[in-house]
Amino acid sequence: MEMDKRFRANLINSVWGVRTIHLLGTRSKENIPNLSLVNSVFHLGANPPLMGFVMRPLTVRRDSWNNLLENPFFSLNSVQESFLNKAHQCSAKYDAEVSEFEASGLTETHDNDLPVTYVKESAVKISLEMRENFEVKSNNTIIITGEVKKLFIDDDYIDEEGNFQAEKAGISGVAGLNEYYNFRKVKNLPYARP
Repeated sequence: MEMDKRFRANLINSVWGVRTIHLLGTRSKENIPNLSLVNSVFHLGANPPLMGFVMRPLTVRRDSWNNLLENPFFSLNSVQESFLNKAHQCSAKYDAEVSEFEASGLTETHDNDLPVTYVKESAVKISLEMRENFEVKSNNTIIITGEVKKLFIDDDYIDEEGNFQAEKAGISGVAGLNEYYNFRKVKNLPYARP
């Protein structure tokens, strides 16, 4: 705790290794789209298909959180190196009336069946419906869980066993607050048994 605040934040955020990054897409009740960059997405189960992510403390205005309270549908969109600079721009704190799509130059696309906004450039687009949220009292973050409703992914990025090929899709990750990385497959090992 005696370290410089920014140094400590970078160290604690990076020591856990590279994590995938996603653009979280939500819409306000005024129909203004919002994109925020999240690096805490995790898998909760396949049946039903559940994912979650951590939202930072509500000590400042969080448009994504406010939007989720009004509309429980949201999207998680992969980030590729080809538009990493634009995705990074979505981490800036814009006024609630400003669309991060316009501010970053990313392309907004929609679903005819669900009230969800996607990032057209993303190789993986996932629509979810918020199921539960939990406050982590230790640091006032919120864990949000969502059930996958639709998954949009090019078949070229899925191997014959159903594994997503992050390297082939050009998926980016982050360690620290703004150190970005690419993924590469090391090997495929058989299912471990005693």
